[in-house]
Amino acid sequence: EIPDGWESDNNLNPLSNDANQDPDNDGLTNLEEFQVGADPNSSDTDGDGVLDGQDNCPLVPNPNQEDINTNGIGDACEDDADGDGYIDENSGGDDCNDLDATIHPGAAEIPGDGIDQDCDGSDTVDISPGTYYVDPVNGTDNASHGTGSNDQAWKTLHYAALLINAGAPGTYTLNLASGTYSIAGGEPDEALNLNQNIEIIGAGQGVTILDGAGAANWKSAFTIYNGAPDVRVQGLTIRNFENGIALSSDGGCYFFTNMEVTLCTTGLQIVDGHLLRIDLSGSVISENTTGIKQAAGSSNNLILYGTVSNNSGDGIIIYDGSGHEIHECTITGNNTSETAYGGVAVIDASAILRRNVIDGNHCYSVYADDGLSTQHLDA
Repeated sequence: EIPDGWESDNNLNPLSNDANQDPDNDGLTNLEEFQVGADPNSSDTDGDGVLDGQDNCPLVPNPNQEDINTNGIGDACEDDADGDGYIDENSGGDDCNDLDATIHPGAAEIPGDGIDQDCDGSDTVDISPGTYYVDPVNGTDNASHGTGSNDQAWKTLHYAALLINAGAPGTYTLNLASGTYSIAGGEPDEALNLNQNIEIIGAGQGVTILDGAGAANWKSAFTIYNGAPDVRVQGLTIRNFENGIALSSDGGCYFFTNMEVTLCTTGLQIVDGHLLRIDLSGSVISENTTGIKQAAGSSNNLILYGTVSNNSGDGIIIYDGSGHEIHECTITGNNTSETAYGGVAVIDASAILRRNVIDGNHCYSVYADDGLSTQHLDA
């Protein structure tokens, strides 16, 4: 029933039974115009070029008729169009983008991507050097987490690295809870770079696991660049990556201790790295295609104390460069496929091998090519 006063205000006859009439030919009867609040004398009440009877939001201009949740009500008329549980700012709420369910107060902020995911007015998350936590089961990726364990931790290693890389310069400690950090477990398929000094502490080999299975772009568990001359990683397993660890830096001390690196194409790859001291105490690099590879002009790097064993190709291969040293490592049982050189291969480079155990490798224990006629090998 249409109130007489509404009919009079809209130049209709209160004494006429005209509820089912459509004088403006917009597809809505007079009763329907009253029910939605439209003008019975205008075929396009909001002037957006869409007839009222076809307009999913007849009182608010929306010529493109966006309806993100396909419920028949235009986004311009809903206070939570994206269904994320947060009310649109235009409706008195605090959701700064009601057309994207990943953007709302409390969402995980991704620094530097030009998007304010958590609606705090900024595209940054300010953290300072200190101790932080990641828990792949109980954690949450947002700015209010990370400073405690369990449900106070971040969820993904990628998010932690992103915030730490963007944080104030200094030394960070990152504790990784037990569990598997993988694409299937919620890690994004993106490179994981470290450019701050950091100590990463896992719960133990086989307990904290970084697994690259199914990743197309997360090619190395960690990629370390010049901004991080002091990186320490301990107590975890790395498996199923193209490179377990990729290192490219000019000078620095790196401690990869009490770790297992396995089932990778290359366990540790050093590219264009110079003056590096790499301590592998308590770590085993095994069952990869190549255990350790140095290439692309790397020089004057010292590798200490690790076990490199049972890789299907070379245990350690050094391509070009000078001044390399390998001290007190155990290099055994490598080149199981017998398609590579053996325990240690030095190709057009110079190297010093001292106090190592090199035994049981297929083909050669130590192989040096003709390039060494002008280079130096001390074994």
